Amino acid sequence: ARGPQAEKKTITLSFGEAGVAPHYYLNDPMSAKNEDGTQLNINSSVPYGFVKSDDAGILTGDGSVTVSGSRLMQFGEGGEFVYGMYLCQRGASTEGTLTYGEVEGYELTLPAGQIQVTFNAAGWDGATPDLYFVMYNADDPETLLVDETIKVTKAFKGGDVVSGSTVCRYIVDIEEEGNYILKWINRSGWSGNTVANIKVSNIFSAAYQYVQAYNEALAAAQGTIASAEANAIYSGEYLNTFKATIATKEGFNSTSPTAYNNIVAEIKAATTDMNTRIANVDNYYKAYNAAIGIDTTYQDSVGYNELVAFAAVKKAIADYAELDVTIKNNDELNAITAEVNGLTKAMNDRCAAIDAFDGNIADAENAFIDNAPYSNLAEFKALEQAYNANKDLAKFAVSDEELKAANDAVSGAIAKLNGKVSAANTLTTQIRSLAEMAAAFDVDFGAAAEDLAAQLEIELEDNQALANVYKLGIKAALEAMMADEGIDEAGMDMTYFIQNPGIYTYATSYQMNTNEDPIPGWNVTANNGAGFGMDWSRVLASADNPVVDSYVGLGWGSNITMEQTLNNLPVGTYTITGVSEQHDGTNISGNIYVTQTDANGDMIAADTLTWKYGEADYALTFDVVDGSAAVTVVGYIASGNWSRFDNWSLMLNAPIKGYDYAAAAEASISALGEAFTGVGSVEAPSKVQFYNLNGMQVSEPNKGVNIRISTGKNGARIIEKVLIK
Repeated sequence: ARGPQAEKKTITLSFGEAGVAPHYYLNDPMSAKNEDGTQLNINSSVPYGFVKSDDAGILTGDGSVTVSGSRLMQFGEGGEFVYGMYLCQRGASTEGTLTYGEVEGYELTLPAGQIQVTFNAAGWDGATPDLYFVMYNADDPETLLVDETIKVTKAFKGGDVVSGSTVCRYIVDIEEEGNYILKWINRSGWSGNTVANIKVSNIFSAAYQYVQAYNEALAAAQGTIASAEANAIYSGEYLNTFKATIATKEGFNSTSPTAYNNIVAEIKAATTDMNTRIANVDNYYKAYNAAIGIDTTYQDSVGYNELVAFAAVKKAIADYAELDVTIKNNDELNAITAEVNGLTKAMNDRCAAIDAFDGNIADAENAFIDNAPYSNLAEFKALEQAYNANKDLAKFAVSDEELKAANDAVSGAIAKLNGKVSAANTLTTQIRSLAEMAAAFDVDFGAAAEDLAAQLEIELEDNQALANVYKLGIKAALEAMMADEGIDEAGMDMTYFIQNPGIYTYATSYQMNTNEDPIPGWNVTANNGAGFGMDWSRVLASADNPVVDSYVGLGWGSNITMEQTLNNLPVGTYTITGVSEQHDGTNISGNIYVTQTDANGDMIAADTLTWKYGEADYALTFDVVDGSAAVTVVGYIASGNWSRFDNWSLMLNAPIKGYDYAAAAEASISALGEAFTGVGSVEAPSKVQFYNLNGMQVSEPNKGVNIRISTGKNGARIIEKVLIK
């Protein structure tokens, strides 16, 4: 252009004071810890300060566990939020609500003026129902300061990396200082929402955030430099490069938010690299010191100090004693660290295997003593074989693979024996309980008493023939008692006249109807929803535990019918009781029927109890008039809940007036003779074995205490301690 030049003007743009700093009245309380600093129970709790309400109930957040309903969930790292509150109505009887500001000690106190409320909202697990948000003064809940319907567009479930959630921001005029309530509402049945990243703050300047982020990143970098310079092991090329990089970032100023974001990212990346270097150096010295600790621990330990693994650790200590970490790059240093860690792990693993071997041998010797009555079991003999094959193993000289095989053989045999013995204890609970009851009543089994005791000693199964002998003896004693002075007003516990009252099972599959004879002693009819366990917790048998004490679990529209005929009951008035455990506030419903028939098969008595939701324990009182009662239990769940029942009990309450108990007692005693048939008895021993107190068989008894096992031709055994002087 021609003519005089225009005067040059310089325009300088700056942030000035960089705006107003943020002040938070509430800042993401869902990521808070417990009051003792530990992590909240993720996926099973309500955060402090919140109150949730839904069809599963009301719960005030105190960090305690809730297994269902609205609760805190964890999402994938790197998303828009990691912790969020799952909110769901879970039915139609009440709204699903989440509030903050109602709990004492967690009030949301706000000053007069403008504030902003922000949070992220989403759907849950594929559903995107509307979410409702309101805010009000705690003293005036009818006047809503915010009343919004939020249309969420994306849904996530626990573990998902959240991206694209709905960001909600509301500017609210607070007319007077006071306590305020935030409330989120779900009205969509089983379709849930997620609320996260809740913040309440002043209206602060956006520019402040960029300057603050830069200052914080620079301060963190300078702190890392100070830490690294304090110890010469961190010196060298990595530290020099880092210091030079950070020097170029100091004094930065810009009007561009993007420029601030970029320089913050560069500072953080450089700081991360230096911190990684520091960690790599620390890891090397940690590994090296651990190797020295191995040397110190085992250098004077006979056997251990001759191991190949120990020699390898000592060589590594010598090889790297003069290592200059400052001239090694990260890859080289990490490789050395991995080498040393691998050698110390090999030594630790070998030592642990040797210690485990010693423990397994000791456990086997104890098992021989503890389970001497079961020495004829195949599992007992298998343990003897494993023990004898491995007890003299050269544990310091054999290979790792040979030592592992020995450990597996002995520990596996112990587990199988323990499982078999545990199964035997479970299966014989009824018989042993009846035997104790018979002893308490001084039942006289006459000449058969010793045979019964011997059979009881060796019994491994749920022997109902043996149980019936004890039942008849107890029945005769009770009938004689009721013919004379009667019974105690508190009644008599007859629970073990029920076969399997505690629900043991051989079942290895959860679904009740996929198992043959799922509950021994009971005839069972069940649909797919009835199983062994509840709330996805299975109580099942396995190869090592062939019999387990379980329970009936019902849920999601399931049903079950259980039937059993109780025999050898004295005539009288009884009460049968079942115990149910509720879940989600709902119990099973159903009936208990008790029926009896006469000699012609015609029904002569029928009693029925119908129990309803909410009755945790239920009991039916009925009369037994002919010595037996057929018990039928029908349970069902009509809605989407879980429940269980377990542990039946039976009480004899009182005799029936006018009944001839004396004659009944004589009849029961006469019936005892026939009941002995098939029970088994101990004959003159066909084999006598002696064991020392270490469980080892000896050809002749030693001086001192020995264990003698006399075995009859039918396999019955008598186990006793004998003293040889």
